[in-house]
Amino acid sequence: MAALVAVAPAVAELLQAEVARSFSKWSPTKRLHWEPGGQVSGGPVLPKNRHVPERSCVACGAKMPKAQLVRVAQTSQGPITVDVAGRGPGRGAYLCRIPDCWGRAISKGALDRSFKKDLSSQDLESVRTYYETNIAPQTKAP
Repeated sequence: MAALVAVAPAVAELLQAEVARSFSKWSPTKRLHWEPGGQVSGGPVLPKNRHVPERSCVACGAKMPKAQLVRVAQTSQGPITVDVAGRGPGRGAYLCRIPDCWGRAISKGALDRSFKKDLSSQDLESVRTYYETNIAPQTKAP
């Protein structure tokens, strides 16, 4: 039993040396590719590029990431509302945060074309109030 205990540390050292030799070219930041003949090649692992959804402003036509635009939604039963979260049900139209775009969307019919129907002033009331409380004060500030 004593000989077995004395041999175990020596075996453990041999195993550690073999593992170190086998994985000497391994790195957690590199993607390795084993080639014929025992050669290892690879480069640094780069982070994956995530898909960023883009939408167009209905007034000016500028394409931007969806998160930078404000969604105006129309459900089948309800009136037109501003969807702050951007995930509500219904057909959506997007507006950028430029006051001229909001003016075009409300007065010149950009939202009418987007929703493919004539909108009354009652339908656009929530859009106007959102514009007056959130978008217009940013442009008037010094």
